[in-house]
Amino acid sequence: MTRTPPNTILLNVRNRHELERALEAGQDITPGMLLQYTASALTVAPHATAAGVPSPILVATEMPIRAGSGIDDPYNVDGEVVSFHVALSGDQLWMLVETGANIGDGDLLESAGDGTLQAATSGAAFRALEAVDNSAGYVAERIRVEVL
Repeated sequence: MTRTPPNTILLNVRNRHELERALEAGQDITPGMLLQYTASALTVAPHATAAGVPSPILVATEMPIRAGSGIDDPYNVDGEVVSFHVALSGDQLWMLVETGANIGDGDLLESAGDGTLQAATSGAAFRALEAVDNSAGYVAERIRVEVL
């Protein structure tokens, strides 16, 4: 079966609950990354706690009204407005798995501490909906996931 990549981060969500915040200075965010509010809650940055379960679960999305805003186009200008979805249990998303990971269909996933996901060791927040072997990869690879 050929893997057809979607062209959106939100694959199947019950409620489109999208917000916008400014990008934290010195950070880059690619749509599909797991995010966190910064200390001031006025900006967002990639989720920085490996094995941590974020609350709420925030996932960067593409911004259709922004020029050059596909799912592979990063937010990379300090203070740029980042569009993100507040995920609910059961939401299906097109996220990013860390380099070096070999994920099986149905594996439990957690934050890798850099905005990507890794195989769960303690606090699973996602379930893989497909197998992705990125063990020889040099960049993060996309993966379909379901929020637990």
